[in-house]
Amino acid sequence: MEEKKEADVAVFIDFENIYVSTRDKYQTNPNFEYVMDHCSRYGRVVLARAYADWYKFSRITNALYANGIEPRYVPTYYYTEDRQGNGEAIKNSSDIHLVIDAMRTLFSYPNIQTYILVTGDRDFIPLVNTIRQHGKRVVVIGVAEATSSHLAQSADEFVFYHQLAGDIIPPETRAKDIYDVLVDALKLARERRNACTLATLKLLMKEILGDFDERQYADAQGRRFSRFLDFVREAERRGKVQILTTGSVTEVFLPGENPYELSAFALPPLEGPKEKPAREERHRPRRPSRAPAES
Repeated sequence: MEEKKEADVAVFIDFENIYVSTRDKYQTNPNFEYVMDHCSRYGRVVLARAYADWYKFSRITNALYANGIEPRYVPTYYYTEDRQGNGEAIKNSSDIHLVIDAMRTLFSYPNIQTYILVTGDRDFIPLVNTIRQHGKRVVVIGVAEATSSHLAQSADEFVFYHQLAGDIIPPETRAKDIYDVLVDALKLARERRNACTLATLKLLMKEILGDFDERQYADAQGRRFSRFLDFVREAERRGKVQILTTGSVTEVFLPGENPYELSAFALPPLEGPKEKPAREERHRPRRPSRAPAES
């Protein structure tokens, strides 16, 4: 009996994004042992690279090598440099290098079936779409509050970093009605000045609960939800929220609010055709009738 071949996996790490995010959110450095351990669950990791200007993170490269990750050096350029070598940094080109490497891998190594991106940057959405269009699976690992909801939605699977890290204790959440959690997610989105789209709210519910899948819940008739939109519609039916769909974008609002005033996408509703003012009738003066001519 032939042994089933394990799928090959490639990992691309936007190091500065994940480094800054974990330090800002959890006051700790990212642990790449957790990341690589999770990546290995998808198959055999044959390629793993992290992109950054390593002169600024020289102590971390040994930890990357220890976990089978190849550091790829991307220089940062400076301008207005003075004699002491000080100057303002220009954003380096890590994103571009990562994208080029991922695309080169896509066409050079057809054996790789799963691509894992460790980042929260929405600029990678076109890359995710391109990889998926070539029949590959894309997984994104990102930090809560620092990951684009649209990036998370574009991938086949999204995983929060804190779900992998054993030393990060998620905040305790009291047992709460699941539709009230949706309302909490809506309020949290507003605090962060995010549009309350379906993608944003689903990501925030995962963040609040630690894990969330609408298919685990059912409507009043006992039918399980197959889409997040169906879950939100049930919340609307229960009076928790209200939905506004404009074109291809669906937004969620609290009951009693005017969606057109708060929407980030909707145009004001069209007014009905205005009635044309009635024309004033002009009365022409009657001509005096001529007296019949005397014969």
